[in-house]
Amino acid sequence: MGLALIGFLIASSLIIASAVLLIQKGRGILLLINIGILVIYEVSIVAVAVNAPGWDGLAWFLGGLLIGGAHLIVLFILALALPSLKTDTSQGQDPFSEQEDPFSQGPH
Repeated sequence: MGLALIGFLIASSLIIASAVLLIQKGRGILLLINIGILVIYEVSIVAVAVNAPGWDGLAWFLGGLLIGGAHLIVLFILALALPSLKTDTSQGQDPFSEQEDPFSQGPH
């Protein structure tokens, strides 16, 4: 039970870290839905691991962490590879970034 709980806490912290990365990078809602699916998956794996006897529980737990970790790696790759939703491709600039005021420097 304790090992499964530790694994669940580790997986949860990795999921939160990937969600923060996706939100900071302005990525699509589909990747956030993907993280939600991963949370459901990890919860079900931990539930099976807690109820399985002995080494079977450990095998389920480690298998769940391996598959969940691979899923997180794919999410990080997608977060870095996909174009940002905030970037205006027609201008090539971030429309939400602060523009420098050309008149703030005074006369030349």
